[in-house]
This record gives sequence, C-alpha cells and structure tokens, in this order.
Amino acid sequence: MQIILFFLAPMALVYLFVMAIKLNRILLGLLPVLIFVLLVIYQGDLIMQMGRAFVRYSLVWVAAALLVSLFLTRRFSKGARVILCGLCCLAAGAISFMAAQSRAAKPITPLSAYSDFVDVTAYRSRGDGIILGDSYLTELKEQFNAMTVRQDIMEESRNMLLDSEHTWYCLDLEYPNEDKARVVVFSRNEEVSLLRVETAEAVEYYKAVDPSDDLGRDWLNHAFTQSIRSTVKEQYAAALQALKQSFTASGTAFSFVIPEGMPESYEIKIVGRPENGPSVSFLKEYNEAASWQAGQSYSFDVAGYAPFRYLYLAVSVYHEDFDLVNIFDMLPAELKSEEPQDYFNDAGI
Repeated sequence: MQIILFFLAPMALVYLFVMAIKLNRILLGLLPVLIFVLLVIYQGDLIMQMGRAFVRYSLVWVAAALLVSLFLTRRFSKGARVILCGLCCLAAGAISFMAAQSRAAKPITPLSAYSDFVDVTAYRSRGDGIILGDSYLTELKEQFNAMTVRQDIMEESRNMLLDSEHTWYCLDLEYPNEDKARVVVFSRNEEVSLLRVETAEAVEYYKAVDPSDDLGRDWLNHAFTQSIRSTVKEQYAAALQALKQSFTASGTAFSFVIPEGMPESYEIKIVGRPENGPSVSFLKEYNEAASWQAGQSYSFDVAGYAPFRYLYLAVSVYHEDFDLVNIFDMLPAELKSEEPQDYFNDAGI
C-alpha cells in the first residue's frame, strides 16, 4: 500500500492539476492542493519518509527516464507525449524502488563493524545509564557479531524520540582511538524492531528480519536488572534492612520507620489484592509527593477489607522493585484468603 501511494499519488495529483487547468475550474484547481495538505497533516511522517526514499533511490532514474522519453517522443502529439513520459517516469521510479527494496531484504550483520568497543554506557527508556562491566561487554560483542538485520530504506526511526512511547535502549560506545558511536533500538510490540546506528560521519537505519526478534532488548533488560540490584544491595542494604526490621504488626494495623541512608529517589509500594476486588495500594500519596521523611513512622490499617490473596511491601529503586516484607504472613487468620497468590519475591535483603 505504501508503494502504491508513493508512486501513484504524486502522478494523480499532477494529472488532476493539469485537468483542472484545462477545464479552467478554480475549485477543481485547488483540489490537488487540498489533498496534498490533508496528506501532510495526517500522514506527514509517511510523506517525509517516502520523499527521502525517492530522492535517495529513484530520483536519478526518474530524471533519466524523463529525458530519454522526452527525446524519443519529440515527434508525438502533446497528449501522447505527456502520457508516455508519465508512464516512463512511473516505471523508472517503481523499478528502482523495487530494486532497492530487494537489496534491502537481504539479511546483513552491520554491527560486527562496531564490536571492537572498550567501554559501553547503556540506557533504558527510564532512569540513568549504567556502565556495562567486562562480562557484559564480552556478551555484547558476541551479540553485535551475530545480530542479523536488514536495511530500512524508509528510515522509519529517523524522527523517533527517546521517550516512553516505545520500548527502547541506547548504547553509547567508545573505542580505543577515542571514536564514539551510538546504537539505538526501538523495540515495538507487534511490529518489526528498528535499529539506528549514529556516528560522527553518518546515521544508518536498519530493521529486524522478523517481528519476533527484539534485537537484544531482553538481554539488556536482564543486564540492567542485575547491575541495579547489585548496586542497590551494595550501597543501600543496611538502610533497607533497617526499614524491614522496623516493620511491625498489631492486629490489622501495620507501621514502619524510614531509616537514614535511603537512596536519593525511591518509592515504597504496599500492594495487596482482596478476594472481592482489584488490587489496592496503601500510602501511595507519599510516593506521588515524594515526601517520605527519614526517622518518621508511617502506618496503615487493612481493617474492612476482604481476605487478601497477597499483601507485601517493596521498595522501588531505579525503577526496580525489591520485595522486603511479606505482610500476608502477618495478617490475622480471618484476613488470609484460602486461595492465596504468591506474588512476593523476597529480595534477600
């Protein structure tokens, strides 16, 4: 459909405009302009992508076809000349674009040329970057040498921003000669993942060979998770243990104290699910206002709820959850569901 729109729509607009001039109808003459404006408004990105692809792959061939067809049809009538030249240009554009698509369909491994990096800083869609350690660098080099993609001649990721609308990751690569490169992956649900490689000399665009290939997203998410968890346990284990040990129960009421030494940014999630309804959260207003205070005691009460299937406290640091207290075990017997759900995954702190 994109190819049909790419070649037929401009030709249709040209012929419609010519017809409008011949009929001397002002409103009809404005119709192509109106159609083009609507296309730009509703399909602006697609128009820009097709325009760049046309300039890169078809413009020279269309120009050559126009010159040749004008020369060969110089003795033809004006109407026949216009029609034949138009068909030649359309054929030249379609053939050159289809040839480019055929070349782009061949699987390639372009990242192997970038695998001699010495340092890598990785970013996810949320949070700060992490510097990958030696073990991860070795695995990443193996992935670069094995990652198979195909060229994206429409350059779909050109205008994509690094925001939470897409699941993405970004790798800043450094090399022994002090050169740098950036590899950005946009991994989209039910669509083919996109890959963009940026260097000081050029920007290259690629696509995954098939929709099931996430271009290493799962591997990088695992690397992030493991790195963050190791960092948090190393730096904040004492504070998290103090919070965990301060947690007390009195019937249906629970309380805890925020200790000194907590991370600069964190959330305390107290989440449960009663039998007769959706999941519930306690004290979430403190997360929304980022107003937890060291040395302050906080409490909540679960009286009035149906028996819980699960209830636990977790601390979220760098967008990773560390389950600390399984509150379900502390509930009175009448508030424990006979069909519990084991959602608590002890962080080992």
